[in-house]
Amino acid sequence: GTCIFSRGETCHFKTIGSGAARLEVVDISGRTVELVVVGPGQMIGETASLTGIPHIHDAVAVGNTRVHHIATPELDALFSEYPEIIRTVLFITAKRLVTAVSGLYVLRRFPIVEQVGQMLLRTGVPESTAQNAALCVSITQSAFASMLGTSRPTIVRSLAELRSYGLVKTGYRDICIPDPERLRQWLQ
Repeated sequence: GTCIFSRGETCHFKTIGSGAARLEVVDISGRTVELVVVGPGQMIGETASLTGIPHIHDAVAVGNTRVHHIATPELDALFSEYPEIIRTVLFITAKRLVTAVSGLYVLRRFPIVEQVGQMLLRTGVPESTAQNAALCVSITQSAFASMLGTSRPTIVRSLAELRSYGLVKTGYRDICIPDPERLRQWLQ
């Protein structure tokens, strides 16, 4: 539970070396809401580092976590020496933005079970580079419920329905889509 950075701070670019970091906010009722858990190789703090705009969430270590801090001058030097890094950071940041905006759209358009399916497709990480590779989301059902602005029991029911159709598999902190194309077709 060690704090990596807090809402309102501007700080250095960071990558997770090992372990994980939980990004969370406090809602208007004072309840802490988990947004996402990021793991090894993933970056955090890039928006505040690159723009100077303070964080809108907190980052907290999950268990034994190693974080690499890259100060802005060092990051600028890396960008100058290896310009391809800029494209990678831009791609990841743009993908996160698309996921967030798509999530807002999904919340308003579909019944909850379809919202769950859509959000899984948007946030899933491919298990391989093969076309139509299985997608997995490493998240608790409570955190997933928070992401969609609903309750955990509603997520449990929705995942059970998707499981009954063979569209998802669930495990501890894991939701997988074995055949993403099949889920896309079901959602149409």
